[in-house]
Amino acid sequence: YNQLHYLHNRDIGFNRQNLLYIPMPEVGDLRNNADALKAALDQSPQIGKYTIIGDLPTNLTASAPLTWRGMENGSLVICDRFNVDENFARTFDVQMAAGRFYSKEFKENDSEYVVNEAAARAMQMDPVSAIGKMITVRGQEGSIIGVVKDFNFKPVFQPIEPLVIRHRAQGDNLVIRTAPGTMQKTLASAKACFQEVYGNTPFSYGFVDQDLDHLYSSETRMGSIFNIFSILSIAISCLGLFGLATFSTQRRAKEIGVRKVLGASQAGIVLLLTKEFLQLVALSLLIAFPIAWYAMHRWLREFVYRIDIDAWIFVAAGAAALAVAFLTVGYQTIRTAMANPVNALKSE
Repeated sequence: YNQLHYLHNRDIGFNRQNLLYIPMPEVGDLRNNADALKAALDQSPQIGKYTIIGDLPTNLTASAPLTWRGMENGSLVICDRFNVDENFARTFDVQMAAGRFYSKEFKENDSEYVVNEAAARAMQMDPVSAIGKMITVRGQEGSIIGVVKDFNFKPVFQPIEPLVIRHRAQGDNLVIRTAPGTMQKTLASAKACFQEVYGNTPFSYGFVDQDLDHLYSSETRMGSIFNIFSILSIAISCLGLFGLATFSTQRRAKEIGVRKVLGASQAGIVLLLTKEFLQLVALSLLIAFPIAWYAMHRWLREFVYRIDIDAWIFVAAGAAALAVAFLTVGYQTIRTAMANPVNALKSE
C-alpha cells in the first residue's frame, strides 16, 4: 500500500493536477491553425496558462543520439526529444536549474536547446557549466540556453533519462492548466475556441493525471488483489482461532471452575487462556517477518523509485495481528471466565 501510494503521490518534477489536454487535428497548415487557436485562447477569460506541445510528458518515445563538442571518443548518449512552445515551463510548473527557458522576449531559432539535468550529467557537466555548450541532435547543432530540473516524462518504473527540449510553435496537443473548481467552464471555453478555429472537426480531451494513473493500473489492480486476499486470510485465521479457543475452553471448563472456586480472578483466567494463543501468534510472526521482508524486497527492486522497508511496518503489523488474535480469542475466554463454576463442576 505504501509503495503504490508513493507512486501516485511522489513529486515527478511538474504539477500533474488540473492539466486538461486536447489533441490537435492534423488538418490544413498546422502551424497557422495553432497560431489562430492561440489567438482565440488569449481572448477567452476562462483560459489562463496553456501550451502546445508535441507529445504528452507521460511516456515519451522519440529518441536520438546526443553529441557535444569535446566529447570523448567512443562515448554514446541517447537522449529523448521533446518539442514544446515557450509556454511549456510555466504551464507545467517545470523549474529551471540554470539558464532560461524559451520566451517570446527572445527570438528563438533551431540552433538553441534546453536540456534536463540528466543530460548535463551524461555530458559530465553541471547545469551552470552546460549553458552555452554546443550539442548536436539528429545532425542539428545548437547551443544550450537552459537546463531544467529533472522531471519524469516516462513511467516512474524507469529512471529519468537525458532529455533535449526543442522549441516548436506547432504541436499535437493543447494543454491547459485549469484553476481548481473551474474545469467545466474552462473545458466549455476551450471547446468554443477549438470549434471557432477548426469548425466541425471532432473535439476530444483528456487529463494528464488520469493518463499517469493509467500507467500504474496493473500495480493498482495488484494492490486491490493484495487487499482482498489479506482480508480473506485474516478472516480465515480468525475463524480458526475462534474454533480453537472454543475447543480449548470447553476442554478446560472444569479446570477453570476449580480455579475460580479457589479464588482465581476473571482477569487471571482470561490471561491464562489467551496467553497460549498469543504465544503461538508471536511465534508465527517471527517466522513470517523474514519471509515477508524478502518477498517485499524482491518486489520493490522492480521500481526505480521506491520506499524503504522500515521496522515500524513490522511492528505495526505484529501489533495488529496480536490485537486481532486477542479480540478473537478474548470473546470466548471472557465468556468462560464469567461463567458460574457450579455449572462446570456439578457433574463431578
